[in-house]
Amino acid sequence: MRRLVLAGLIIAVSWSARAEAQPRPAVLHVGTVGVLVDAPFYIGHERGYFREEGLEVRLTHFASAARIMTPMAAGELQVAGGGVNVGTFNGVARGWPIVMVTSRSTLVPGHDGNVFMVRQDLKDRVKSPRDLRGKRFAINAVGSPLVFMLGRALETEGLVLKDLEILTLSFPHMAGAFQQKAIDAAIVVEPFVSVVEEQGLAVSWKTVADFVRNPYMDVSVLFYNRDWAAGAGETPCRFMVAWMRGVRDYLKAITPGPAREEVVKVLVRHAQVRDPKLYDKMRWNFIHPNGYINLRSVEDQQEWYIRKGFLKQRVPLDKLVDHRYLECALGRIGRVEVRVP
Repeated sequence: MRRLVLAGLIIAVSWSARAEAQPRPAVLHVGTVGVLVDAPFYIGHERGYFREEGLEVRLTHFASAARIMTPMAAGELQVAGGGVNVGTFNGVARGWPIVMVTSRSTLVPGHDGNVFMVRQDLKDRVKSPRDLRGKRFAINAVGSPLVFMLGRALETEGLVLKDLEILTLSFPHMAGAFQQKAIDAAIVVEPFVSVVEEQGLAVSWKTVADFVRNPYMDVSVLFYNRDWAAGAGETPCRFMVAWMRGVRDYLKAITPGPAREEVVKVLVRHAQVRDPKLYDKMRWNFIHPNGYINLRSVEDQQEWYIRKGFLKQRVPLDKLVDHRYLECALGRIGRVEVRVP
């Protein structure tokens, strides 16, 4: 009996020592807003891609991407998705330790969920940007990428932002504004585009890719906290491996079929839109399967903001973009052949 007890103790001690020897997963705090292009976060979480990389990813939901930047700069978040906008350039210029590490959404024909919408009763009167002159036009925030989108669209007809009456409204409130005829047109993003169309309040007129073509616009990116990434060893690369696996699963779901059905189930559990039927009506944005940020697009946006007086200081690209973690990840999972329209 003593031998059996002793053997049991030895086994218990052995298992305990083995458990202690297992490295604890690295904990990462990640900011999301629950939009469609956050799908790789949710896919990686549910399919165990982060866990396979030895990571414990804790997702924190924010009401908007703008609210993510302060905790991101403070180091409370290590990773987050967000837009390329005036705040991004100004923040880096002021020394915020944030850096763009991979593309999260590129607006290309057929895969552009940023839509110029016109009120139902005005649809026959707006044929070109010049027809927007004097109209009440809604965007979601003064410093959002929508300012650039609208400005570039107006420039195709020699107009400027001052030629419109611009109002700021959150995307969820735009439907009510169309219904009350408080706005004539707006740039709306999915899923709100599909909601407004379904209610018959406004019609889709153009997408951003109809106006911003050379280069197509990288509207959203993945950010790392630069200080964290510099001192986290292989963790930033391992996170990128899991993220890119999620991206490629997302791309398989862009077209209807079994792959979409599975990804929609994930999105319904985590994203803002809980109605699975709505995902078949939505325009799914393109995410580059090799992850590279279009540097020409970043430069294009920064130069436009400088010309228009939104920015006073030009930020070097090497302070804005760092592809080293992406390169590390691609070295493990490989690149794929892709042709962006």
